[in-house]
Amino acid sequence: MKKPGWGKEANLREIEGGITAPRGFEAAGVHCGIKKMDPDLALIYSSHSAVACGLFTSNKVKG
Repeated sequence: MKKPGWGKEANLREIEGGITAPRGFEAAGVHCGIKKMDPDLALIYSSHSAVACGLFTSNKVKG
């Protein structure tokens, strides 16, 4: 799958087991009120040293 608009096009592919497929990774998602009903906050944890990054959308928070 190619995602345009990320600087260079990224070659992405889905893997069996999702984000927690690699050993030592855990993930959780919760609803904290940013969206009306869906999970809107995610946390990914690695038991090994890892590089971290943030991903933010361009959606406007309505209050």
